[in-house]
Amino acid sequence: MIEPKISSSIDLGKDIGIVEAYIKETEEVMDDEFFGESYDKEWALKDQGKREGIREIAKKMKSDNVSTENISKYTDLTVEEIDKL
Repeated sequence: MIEPKISSSIDLGKDIGIVEAYIKETEEVMDDEFFGESYDKEWALKDQGKREGIREIAKKMKSDNVSTENISKYTDLTVEEIDKL
């Protein structure tokens, strides 16, 4: 099993706010005696990062005049969510 190096992750993600938040939260939960709760927090942060990433991709697609239908098809966002971007 390959162990992640937190310092490498910090270097790679220093310009990405969600990555910094993820790393900080991960460091905090590593010492948490309630591992199950920590694990849930980690997955929640991953899910949040994924959703934010999908929205950013959809914004770029929208700015490139990709149709709302195609954006929805490839991101699983609703037309209403895309219109709000």
